[in-house]
Amino acid sequence: MISSLRADGLDGSTRNVSDVINREALRPIADVRYEHELRRLLHALAARIGTELVIADLARDLGLDRATVTNYVSILEAVNLLHLLPAFATSATTAAKQRPKIHLIDSGLAAHLNGLGQRELSALSSNRLLGPMVEQFVVAEVLKQASWSQRGVNVHHYRDSEGRNADIVIEDRSTGRVAAIEVKATSTPDSRSVRHLAFLRDRLGDRFVVGVLLHLGDQSLPLGDRLWARPISSLWTGIPE
Repeated sequence: MISSLRADGLDGSTRNVSDVINREALRPIADVRYEHELRRLLHALAARIGTELVIADLARDLGLDRATVTNYVSILEAVNLLHLLPAFATSATTAAKQRPKIHLIDSGLAAHLNGLGQRELSALSSNRLLGPMVEQFVVAEVLKQASWSQRGVNVHHYRDSEGRNADIVIEDRSTGRVAAIEVKATSTPDSRSVRHLAFLRDRLGDRFVVGVLLHLGDQSLPLGDRLWARPISSLWTGIPE
């Protein structure tokens, strides 16, 4: 799996940053005098992949005002470098928080900005970034597949005030049916790892189609009613319904 994170486009992603965050690309939408701040913001966001966006924290760490950070986050979204995964909430999940989660469009770019080349990715199992990078990879792939799916879907994350969360919640726009995904950087999944998916299942009832724990191993295991553990390769080979 870690080898899969060595995106073929890593060098291309590096060039893409240089191509996009430059005077010509930004002139129509931003004050080019602040190109340096945009680059700093992108690095700060990459270091926070998989976490909720808190503008005040970014502004404090970068020494910028909140309005500027908010504007620049919007610019990075507009030029397709940043994706803010919106929060999922329904009347059945009234305790849900509303902050989006930070993800980059390109996993190779995320690796580059975090200083992870081929050598570092090979040793990522001992790095604190393992979990966020695996989650980033899965989210980017799900977003890509959702963009060409014939079935219209919305892609969210879920987190509530009790700390329960699901990394990805996919909602069918026409039926309201839901599939949820939890991503774990482990090769030994167990039923405890899907307890938050089970919570969503129980709250959503018949709307909940399937919950899947995607992991780094090669096992496919049933973990309860409509709950499965599946290898990340299931993104290509198919996930059970």
